[in-house]
Amino acid sequence: MRKIYEMCKACFLSTMLLSASAVYGQDTVTGTVTDANSGALLPGVNVLIKGSATGTATDVNGQFTLQAAGDDVLVFSFIGYTTFEEAVNGRRVVNVAMSVDIRSLEEIVVTAFGLEQDKKSVTYATQDVSVDELTQARTLNVVNSLSGKIAGVSVNPGASGVGSGSKVVIRGNRSISGSSQPLYIVDGIILNGDIANLSPDDIENISVLRGANAAALYGARANNGAIVVTTKSGKGGPAGVSASIGFTYQANNPILLTNYQNEFGQGSAGTYAPAAVTSWGPRLTGQLAPHWSIDPNFPLFGQNYALERQPDNVRDLLQTGNSFITNLSVGINNEKGSTFLSYTSTEATGIIPGNDLSSHNINLRMTADMTDKLSIDTRLNYIRQDFENVLVTGESFDNPYQYLYILPRNIRTQDIEQFEFLDETDQLTQHFYAPRFNGAGNPYWTINRVLRPRLRERVIGMVTLKYQITDDLSILGRSALDRTNDFEEFIRYVDTYTTAQGGAYEKKFNYSYEWNSDFLLNYQKDVTEDFSVDVSFGGNLRVFQRDELKSNGSNLNFPNLFSIQNTTNPVTTEIFREKRVQSLYGFARFGYLNAIFLDATIRNDWSSTLPSDNRSFSYPSFGLTAVVSDLVQLPGFITFVKLRGSWAEVGNDTDPFLLFQGASVDNGTIRLNPSLPEADLKPETTRSTEVGADLRFIDDKIRLDFTWYKTNSFDQLFGTPVPRGSGVTTIFQNGADIQNRGVEIVFGATPIANADFRWDIDFNFAKNESEVLEIAE
Repeated sequence: MRKIYEMCKACFLSTMLLSASAVYGQDTVTGTVTDANSGALLPGVNVLIKGSATGTATDVNGQFTLQAAGDDVLVFSFIGYTTFEEAVNGRRVVNVAMSVDIRSLEEIVVTAFGLEQDKKSVTYATQDVSVDELTQARTLNVVNSLSGKIAGVSVNPGASGVGSGSKVVIRGNRSISGSSQPLYIVDGIILNGDIANLSPDDIENISVLRGANAAALYGARANNGAIVVTTKSGKGGPAGVSASIGFTYQANNPILLTNYQNEFGQGSAGTYAPAAVTSWGPRLTGQLAPHWSIDPNFPLFGQNYALERQPDNVRDLLQTGNSFITNLSVGINNEKGSTFLSYTSTEATGIIPGNDLSSHNINLRMTADMTDKLSIDTRLNYIRQDFENVLVTGESFDNPYQYLYILPRNIRTQDIEQFEFLDETDQLTQHFYAPRFNGAGNPYWTINRVLRPRLRERVIGMVTLKYQITDDLSILGRSALDRTNDFEEFIRYVDTYTTAQGGAYEKKFNYSYEWNSDFLLNYQKDVTEDFSVDVSFGGNLRVFQRDELKSNGSNLNFPNLFSIQNTTNPVTTEIFREKRVQSLYGFARFGYLNAIFLDATIRNDWSSTLPSDNRSFSYPSFGLTAVVSDLVQLPGFITFVKLRGSWAEVGNDTDPFLLFQGASVDNGTIRLNPSLPEADLKPETTRSTEVGADLRFIDDKIRLDFTWYKTNSFDQLFGTPVPRGSGVTTIFQNGADIQNRGVEIVFGATPIANADFRWDIDFNFAKNESEVLEIAE
């Protein structure tokens, strides 16, 4: 019995010792991470126990604390630095000095199909936009953030109020009748539109590929350049789960307003007229004159009032625009993949009262290594925008600015802002100094009784599979959808002068989508120590469709009951468009000494919008780059010298259903389209040549990028007027040659750069000359 007791005692003690060993086998390990060159502390470095998901990140002082066993190996990783491994070896303090990754200094840019490439090997002009520049002092339309930041890029914001679209032109207008705007690509997805309603918080990088040379592989629509966006995927973040929340508030005030004369009041030739819309009446000295009001219940109806200067009656209608943006993002990162989830809420008001926007943007992106060779990348983005009132633009009489800018200089704000009243029949009536004038109205009535509410929903989805066949050979397959639904009303109350005296109502619904499916076979190999090759072959199927249904009518039977059935002679319009383009393409890059690079591409498109004989068209491009600083010994103050040149040709098709003379059905009557297409339509063609240099001095503290380019867009497709006696008004044909040539200069300097502070200064300069060299007969 005693022997059994001793054996149990020994087992118990052994178990306790083993348990103690298990408990105390992991110790608290601390340390500091610094820059090996400067000794600066590095915050945000990821510290991971090798072979596990356990990890942490360094704090603002470059320090970390982690529970680790004595035989663990710590993996240190940080953007711009070489990943470093350090064994604990039983230590409690592990200090590490990390070295800068030389490859990261060469800069990586995103090029065709979302592929990454060393910037020094690029043979054409490209420029990036910092993510910080998008989220700091942000705009509601992310496109507007490009203004002034990219040489050769012109951004013209829209005038429809808060959240309005913008027109972007790179290197001048190229088309007489078509669009000159660039192509937008997000994560390899060719969009059905632009990036106006994407959230800047979801964007990781924007690269602007200027000109046809940069975007030749994207085909027809890229002859105006391309804007390539990469969204956040969670990669590079700390291991485990991380979250952030951000708030942004902005106020917008109108600053540059028209200067008005404030010497003379309503009337002409020095004579006062209370119903005049011009201001060349008597000098405003405070003299009494009849008030203009037509409302019997208005305090000054039939009374006199003082004619005085009203210098602020235009500004008084405008308000301070506000935008409040909330963003919540969550990242999940481990060895096998990453997830990024983001939600952005936007509440904004414009400088015109009632021009409001409520927007919700949900973005989910997931990447994962399913096996050692197979990886997946998926993205789903849902955007909902509720516009309270989209402003009418241009010279339309439904544009409130049309009436605001012609306010006579004696009209008081407190009088004109009383924009309506009930007449003796209880009919809502416009309160205006020139009743039912054909060409003017009360601007306050226009912003309150001429309304265009709009609901826009957009879904962007993408699935990408990539299989690494060998170390050098991979194949990628991708399918992506960009779909937009719009529901819009146009409401004009009874007594809306000029456009809808009896009121009017319009309801419109349209949806459009673009579906792109593509594959890409890629082979990369360092053939010898000096020679490398990167060859790809791929194909794309693009399907575009737009379906619109619109119904409108005027003269409301029951005043201000807004229903199509309540209008006189309502008109319904249907629009349908469909287009398919099939493409095959290939491109190759050959490198020598990692300093000389030769690019060549070829693409062939088959478009459904061209005649069968001309449906297939192909176009090539070539580019050559030499990094002189890697080939010869240069003076010490010269850090980097790169020379480049390229030539490209890009084809373009046209819109759907233009091969034959179209017809429409209107109230049972068939009407022929007055435009007759030419029988032998050919694709448009843009040829582009550019040369440039990238120079850097004094360890990149001074930077200069220079580009000269020339493009010719010929065989353009547009309508040419012909005599009506021919039976048609226009002939849709090929013709014209538009030439754009110019220079782009990007100059940068870094006056101060140390571990605690960095100051960068960048200047962009561009000059473009556009000339019509030839026009159709």
